[in-house]
Amino acid sequence: MPEDLIKELKEDHADIIEMMLRIKFLNVGSESGRSKLLSIKKRLLDHLRKEDERFYPALEKAAENDEGLRNMLGSLDADIRKLSDLMNNFFEKYALIKDKRVMQEFAADFEHVYSALIERINREEA
Repeated sequence: MPEDLIKELKEDHADIIEMMLRIKFLNVGSESGRSKLLSIKKRLLDHLRKEDERFYPALEKAAENDEGLRNMLGSLDADIRKLSDLMNNFFEKYALIKDKRVMQEFAADFEHVYSALIERINREEA
């Protein structure tokens, strides 16, 4: 696994976490808030595409001869599917909302999504 790719993915993780923290305090009912949500969604999708195209193929190749790694990849795959569904639902829900009264619901949903994302990043980097 190339060290530069690992470094790049970790930098992506840090950027994504920072972006997520910024939206925590946004008014998602505003045009600015929705715009930030969409930019974060794009950033996440770009990162996932990079992992799918460059990171996971190398891990899958290494897993051909390593049962432990194979099992870990299976677990990571199941986790990413759950996280992807959670993130997609979150972004779909809040990218279209124009009602400022939704902030309390947004805060609870954000905490759930953010916690799941942090957990995933920590597992992936470990």
